[in-house]
Amino acid sequence: MFVVKYDSNGNKQWSKLLGSSSGDYGYGIATDSRGNVYTTGYSSSYNFNGHTRQGYSNMFVVNYDTSCNKQWSKQPGSSSGDYVYGIAADSRANDQCP
Repeated sequence: MFVVKYDSNGNKQWSKLLGSSSGDYGYGIATDSRGNVYTTGYSSSYNFNGHTRQGYSNMFVVNYDTSCNKQWSKQPGSSSGDYVYGIAADSRANDQCP
């Protein structure tokens, strides 16, 4: 999957390729009031973004700052298949993993 950030005039600010050699699916993206980017989806890879899969597939959340630096990522999951299809950020969101 990939993430691309544009400014309000449609100019590309940065892009990021994220994934593995297995099935990775990005389904949601959001920004907070400071311009940090949060993306989510699920992966069937045994090792996605430094996390080891627990079941058939696990959801993930990755946070990038305004300059495309990864701040944190999480891949929670169970021994079953875990899927997520959206994400939202509000004024309380920040770039620190809760």
